[in-house]
Amino acid sequence: MLQAALPSGAASALAWLIMALLAMALGAALAAWFRHRRAFDLFYAGTLAPWLVFMALAALQGAEPATAEFTQAARLAYQLAMTGVTLFLFHCATTMQPLQWALVGFQAVVGGALALFPPAQPHAWLWFNTVCASVLALLLAHAVRQDVGERGWMALLVGVCGLGVAFVDQRAAGRGAPALSVSHYFYAVALFILWRAVGKPRQEALKSPDSALRQERQRMADELHDGVGAQLTSLISALDYGSPEQRATAATLQHCLLELKLAVDGLQQGESVIEHLASLRYRMQPLLEAASVEMEWVIADEAVLESFEGDRARETMRVAQEALANAIRHSGASRVKLACCYVRSRKALMLEVADNGIGLPSRPLVHGDPRGPGAAGSGKGLLGMQRRAERLGGTLELEGRHGQGTVVRLLVPFDAPARVVERPPVDRAAA
Repeated sequence: MLQAALPSGAASALAWLIMALLAMALGAALAAWFRHRRAFDLFYAGTLAPWLVFMALAALQGAEPATAEFTQAARLAYQLAMTGVTLFLFHCATTMQPLQWALVGFQAVVGGALALFPPAQPHAWLWFNTVCASVLALLLAHAVRQDVGERGWMALLVGVCGLGVAFVDQRAAGRGAPALSVSHYFYAVALFILWRAVGKPRQEALKSPDSALRQERQRMADELHDGVGAQLTSLISALDYGSPEQRATAATLQHCLLELKLAVDGLQQGESVIEHLASLRYRMQPLLEAASVEMEWVIADEAVLESFEGDRARETMRVAQEALANAIRHSGASRVKLACCYVRSRKALMLEVADNGIGLPSRPLVHGDPRGPGAAGSGKGLLGMQRRAERLGGTLELEGRHGQGTVVRLLVPFDAPARVVERPPVDRAAA
């Protein structure tokens, strides 16, 4: 990596300009996190904050001899920046495992202690961070090799470059604090490019030849939402909830409105399974509250699940919707939990919907199985979920015990493309 001493006047002006740009990037990262709640946005912001502190300390110090307090503060800021970079890179590439979390925490704590209280050996801080960072880089490479993807390889490349920058910085620092250099500016650009690449994976899709089709889909979605959706909402508001018949009608209209809104949301072609499930969570909330059902949502492995999109994501969301609807209508549950994650050993998405209701017999669901709980009114729903699982190339399982709740589990391999199944033509003459 390039490591250069900059002329004092120009260097100071350039440093403050870069800090202003990094502060803008920090604000954008925090805004993105508040908007989308994505972990890598938060960790990118956590990288920039201590980095800005380190750069400000270096710029303020200038060519003056470093005091002990300055050295401690600069080293600590540098250590925190390294921790932020590590967490950001891992969350861009994969899902962190407990061993990786433990090693990052160990490096942050011990490295921070060595930064604040330097031992007699001047290069202890250097060698400790070099060993820890090298091990973490190997763990990142292993994770990327298991889950090949462009974002993972980009994160690994940026991580290897950062390892070189940190090694040169700390070796040159000795007992002092790392000096500000041109390599920091280039590395800041690399991190920004990675953040944008991970955060906006489908930006180029808007510029594709089918953008006119996308605009037409959006227009149709707006018409459905503002037209039919508004009419259904007005009908629901006009009903008398004191009447049992009208309460039942209101519940039916609520489900119709939910279907309409999910169909409108589904017109967004490029959405990932995380975005589809987030939409489902928002749309289901009124039904859950009306049924006095407490809901728990657990979404893990976001970096991996972001690539699960399109028809597969939409079908997965529909399975989740039907499982939740069955739990609300038929199980008598007071609590429902939806969990979605990536099962590394099977290279598959796993979706689970569990309730604490009356429970159903445990078994794998077989297409056309007549033993579904039709008496409870959910047999067609289970059969529909099974058909969707088959189209996804996955499997659907039902687990439960009488009186102890039910778990519906969907497993979809990442390399199994969704199959579009044509509906048979309806014989209207026979009808």
